[in-house]
Amino acid sequence: MIRYSVRRCEPALLSVDDFGYLGNDLELLVPYLDQAVNQKRQGVNILFYGRPGTGKTELTKALADRLGVGIYEVSYADEDDEPISGTRRLKAYKVAQSFFSNNKVLLMFDEIEDVVGDDQSFNPFLPKKQSNKGWMNRILEGNKIPAIWITNDIGSMDLAMVRRFDMSMEIPIPPKAKRKEIIQEACANLLSEKSIDKIAQNEAIAPALVSRAAKVISHIGTKRGEGDQAFENILNNTLKAQGYPKIQNNTPEPLPKSYDPRFINTDTDLKALAKGIRSNPNARLCLYGVPGTGKSAFGKWIADYTDKSFLLKKGSDLLSMWVGGTEENIANAFAQAREEDAILIFDEVDSFLQDRRSAQRSWEVTQVNEMLVQMENFNGVFIATTNLMSGLDQASLRRFDMKLEFGYLAAKQAWKLFCKECAVLGIDASENARLKKQIRSLRQLAPGDFAAVRRQHKFNPLQSAEVFLERLTQEVAIKEESAGVRMGFLQ
Repeated sequence: MIRYSVRRCEPALLSVDDFGYLGNDLELLVPYLDQAVNQKRQGVNILFYGRPGTGKTELTKALADRLGVGIYEVSYADEDDEPISGTRRLKAYKVAQSFFSNNKVLLMFDEIEDVVGDDQSFNPFLPKKQSNKGWMNRILEGNKIPAIWITNDIGSMDLAMVRRFDMSMEIPIPPKAKRKEIIQEACANLLSEKSIDKIAQNEAIAPALVSRAAKVISHIGTKRGEGDQAFENILNNTLKAQGYPKIQNNTPEPLPKSYDPRFINTDTDLKALAKGIRSNPNARLCLYGVPGTGKSAFGKWIADYTDKSFLLKKGSDLLSMWVGGTEENIANAFAQAREEDAILIFDEVDSFLQDRRSAQRSWEVTQVNEMLVQMENFNGVFIATTNLMSGLDQASLRRFDMKLEFGYLAAKQAWKLFCKECAVLGIDASENARLKKQIRSLRQLAPGDFAAVRRQHKFNPLQSAEVFLERLTQEVAIKEESAGVRMGFLQ
């Protein structure tokens, strides 16, 4: 029976060092297992859980390599290659415990949910889960060989059973830097550097997805760079089936050459603020005000000024259709910012910090709670932007060190920005009293209006400063008409 019920695992493809991002948990686990094997301690059980494909099985094999012991897995199939039920797998596990009792080995039991959800029952007078639960508890208390149990669905396990494991470790999707390293190792001769960077930005890319896509592309025989789109298509199809967002080009757009924080209308000296953040990079800022006033751009400028990378997250990046998914994405964003020592920017933060007093569903409250906890525990620079300050949760306002309002351009700012934009675009804007007066008189003019016209210039070139003014006027008119304000110039 042992021949078909338990099999020796294939050699590990990774080392324990490849899982260094697991941090303190791994540093505790390795010496604990080493001692358990050498001292033949009884009842040593470790639980690995997490999404499919995150490397739980590979980590188990890598641990065996580090400890210099054999690693055996309880099989899924019998001698006829027929699936083994959960209860039969447990019996096979018991036999293996007895068979290897005098050997220095580890046992791996993958997909423990097979046992928890088994249709068979050892005692027909007991409910299915209660019967398996009782036997599982005895197994976890009396095993002679250290065992590592793996599940993709921690929610299927009884909490009383979970507490019987010596250590329970979540094996998450690797952080961005590690994802990039994994992709480079698996696809160095298949993908361009640009594609590798693009794929690594997706937080749902598990190592198993990369290795399977690489296997397909390598058999096609494409040269490096030629398989970029095909590789991304394979990954996107799997991500879609799993309910995760597809790979996107999240390379942030650089600040325009004309950018200068002096063109932000606020009552705070922004350069002095930036100097303070550079000397003490621990700040939580809330930037609020009407759209287009440069809130997100200022966050990027702060990152440039302090010589840090920045991590920009929009509502679409964080909101999830799954219960608890948004909270997980929020936590992951803060964790990524810590790992990369990046300035974290949440655009449209009102999506996650709505006043809990008006909440109608429990998840609306838990999202806010998660945001507050993460903000409180984050020791870097966090910048939140919103157009709807009045709807934010009151507790969140107390957690922001500063709340800065960004308004429409003042008359002097508007003219100086106009001149600078014209210089960048190669348009003559020599001193013109009439032009200056009209620019200074535009109501509700914001840096975002200049950005819109600048983008138009790429496909509909500006012929003169007067045309530039005309298009700015059109941008402002749209805002004023939507607000019910009659268009015109201030006198």
